[in-house]
Amino acid sequence: MFKAISSEITKLLSLRSTWIYVILFTGSIYGPTTLYMLFNDSPQIDADWPDLLIGGMIFLMIACVFGASTTGGDINNHMTAHSFLTQKSRSSWLLARALVVAAFTELNFLLGAALSWLVATVTPAGHFTGENSLVLWGYVVAAPALAVMTVGFAALLRNRVGAIALPLVWMLVVEGLLYAGSEKIPFLKTLYHLSPGSRVQDMQSWVVSTDHAGMASPTSGFIVLIAWMVVLLALGLYSNKVRDVK
Repeated sequence: MFKAISSEITKLLSLRSTWIYVILFTGSIYGPTTLYMLFNDSPQIDADWPDLLIGGMIFLMIACVFGASTTGGDINNHMTAHSFLTQKSRSSWLLARALVVAAFTELNFLLGAALSWLVATVTPAGHFTGENSLVLWGYVVAAPALAVMTVGFAALLRNRVGAIALPLVWMLVVEGLLYAGSEKIPFLKTLYHLSPGSRVQDMQSWVVSTDHAGMASPTSGFIVLIAWMVVLLALGLYSNKVRDVK
């Protein structure tokens, strides 16, 4: 297993696209914060974690693309066949890929958050309050979880385009429709609360709202994210094990 992880790390570090992802990941966090600080005319800008993580949802979209693209690309390019020939079990490749993708995504988020904090701190008018850290922890869990979800989803679909498009359509379109219809149809509200993309957005709403009636708790949000990650990765592992190598 350690050799499989080492192989995935070597592969990741040898690709030019990896460094492009680093720029996109970190820039999606500290970039909006920089603009917020530069174009705010207030003599003192009080910034908490939601302010520093304005671009968090963009980060999650990139995490979905990264997990699906790297995994689906190996499958579509038949690189998995080489892994199956050199490793003891088929699951080694996918588990190693999931671990490396999760670690890479988490490290980039932490780096982006640190740069965002630095921007807010060095700006003359900036004042970081440190409040509402629940949003930070939401992204800390959601970022690697969504990336691993799409790793499993790509292994299940065995198609890079589908593995990228379907999660993004669900998060950007379907979840919005579920939320719009949840006021009149209770089932849609339940489905919305069980959707992974909405959990982080609801954590942001939770920290700024004084009335939590009808809202899913942050604890349930963390459980939903972990459950989706485990289920999709398990389905991906099963598909990876039983389907023919092409």
